[in-house]
Amino acid sequence: MPKTKKKKSGQPITKRERLPGDIQRGPILIRKFHTLQTAISRAVTTGDAAEQAQLEDQLQDLGGLEMYQKASIRGQDKRRGGDSSKTLVEWLKSPDLDFQWPADKARVLEIGSLSTDNYISRFAKLDVSRIDLNSQEPAILQQNFLDRPDPESKVQQFEGISCSLVLNFVPLMQRSDFLVHLTKFLPVSDRNVTRWLFFVMPAPCINNSRYMDKALLLRILQTLGFEKVKEKITDRIAYWLFKRVAELTPGQIYKKAELQGGKTRNNFFIPLKT
Repeated sequence: MPKTKKKKSGQPITKRERLPGDIQRGPILIRKFHTLQTAISRAVTTGDAAEQAQLEDQLQDLGGLEMYQKASIRGQDKRRGGDSSKTLVEWLKSPDLDFQWPADKARVLEIGSLSTDNYISRFAKLDVSRIDLNSQEPAILQQNFLDRPDPESKVQQFEGISCSLVLNFVPLMQRSDFLVHLTKFLPVSDRNVTRWLFFVMPAPCINNSRYMDKALLLRILQTLGFEKVKEKITDRIAYWLFKRVAELTPGQIYKKAELQGGKTRNNFFIPLKT
């Protein structure tokens, strides 16, 4: 089969409305996106503009954000068990979960929402607001979370936030701002209402990184005022449910330092500064 020539205009190849039939292609595409995004962040950090431009061209040649999201939505197909909010709902329904719920539905912000037909959307206790960089449905607000204005009242805050496979796609130098911004929308729990964070990352970000491991990630979240409630780590995905128990600790800085050596490790890191 003849190869398709790259367009000289450099525009993203986004005309393919369907992903290939092989179900393995979706995860492969997503991994390629994550690898390129990490490399772009590294080029930005080192000031290598030429390398950054070349990597961004490669990202667009894969189809850009639109194709990444189509692969993610396909991976979220409930028939293939790809909806991470299934784990969240199972945890929230768990009889051993000592959460206090508001009198009305708990207001939840789903960052990086791909669908209005996932498990979290069908859980009766939740009133879900959805945002995403490149909305695929009218009910999902197209918005960069970092551009969301700071809440001016409790009405603009939430009892729960779902942040599933989002932070790993945020550029390196914006990850700290992202997490600090997130705490503004999730007040500290009190005796009447528990406020929580559902946080999902690719497992290699913590078990195969030179600069990050699970212990460090939990310390970072603790600095932000979160206490671990539930955890599940598979070969591919790491899931956590956190409870907001305190305000963030000011004046804390987490700098990149090698924790584990090895040529096959990735460079994922969260340079938190509070």
